[in-house]
Amino acid sequence: MEGSNCSKHYPIPFCDETRIEENGFVKCRRRDDGRRITINGKELDNRWVVPYNRPLCMKYDAHTNVERCAQKKVIKYLHKYMHTGPDRATFVIKDNVDSTDAGGHPQCREVDKIKQYLDGRYISSIEATWRIFEFEITHRYPSVEMLQFHLPEQHNIVFNDDEDLDDIADRAQRSISMLMGWFQVNQVDHETNGYTYAKFSKYYVWNRRSKEWT
Repeated sequence: MEGSNCSKHYPIPFCDETRIEENGFVKCRRRDDGRRITINGKELDNRWVVPYNRPLCMKYDAHTNVERCAQKKVIKYLHKYMHTGPDRATFVIKDNVDSTDAGGHPQCREVDKIKQYLDGRYISSIEATWRIFEFEITHRYPSVEMLQFHLPEQHNIVFNDDEDLDDIADRAQRSISMLMGWFQVNQVDHETNGYTYAKFSKYYVWNRRSKEWT
């Protein structure tokens, strides 16, 4: 409770049927069947019931709720936890500023606060051992290659704001995309004609520096 209100927005209004809201969350059915129960002097009804799974609650003698994730945001939610990284902390190392000069008078040295500001992260012994032995931190199987698709003369060209327009146009004429390179390989090597663009990366590797399939 936060003051006189519930932080979880209970009691939740009655609902005749279970439905999925626009934000993707499920709104469970809460029937107004007239049943009431008194707990600590307060009368409660179905609006105060937390969603639960009855067989699991009885089996493990604990509150258990199972819900089906049916929205695309769950992919981002899961990967966010996978790549969060270790805990980080801001800490400061203080110098001993108390000192005395030649005459025995106390004096303080100036502290460079910018230099002493350090941003560190906490690494547990398990993670440290994992990194010492150079085990894989992340792994993706199978490997994925994002293929470029575009219409003729509509491939992307990267340039800086201060570059000359003629140089950009000249580089655009000489630039080759993955799709254009696939067409060139098929013109030279007829054995690759049986490989579709989607399966081509299984047999060839796109060299981003030389802009060619090898």
